[in-house]
Amino acid sequence: MKRRISSLPALLASAAIVAGSVLATSAPAIAQPHSGARAHAPRNNFGCTYYYGTGLTEYGDRGPRVRQVQCLLSKWDLMDPSEIDGIFGQHTRDVVRGFQHELGLDPDGKVGVKTWGALRCEGPSGC
Repeated sequence: MKRRISSLPALLASAAIVAGSVLATSAPAIAQPHSGARAHAPRNNFGCTYYYGTGLTEYGDRGPRVRQVQCLLSKWDLMDPSEIDGIFGQHTRDVVRGFQHELGLDPDGKVGVKTWGALRCEGPSGC
């Protein structure tokens, strides 16, 4: 059975209207932070990339690898999601050093093979 292509835009428009109505009526209200409270973004890939390599990432670097480091640190609750900016500055280096120290890694502040593995919970102990 062949369908007419010309009816596809109308079908998609109808589906979008229905989906929008469902979302508009079923979405919970988002609570606003109290004055002076630090607002936290939801932990759903805020600023995250999908870098799966183990390339050395260190102070001064910028880009997707740094964003992934920061995202993983955020998932460990060591960095606020609002701090994910793709810039490996002093704060990111300090957080990496603390993470490395806690796991018994060399706290050099550089994200190499072992630190990537630890951030991703890889290795004999897992998460």
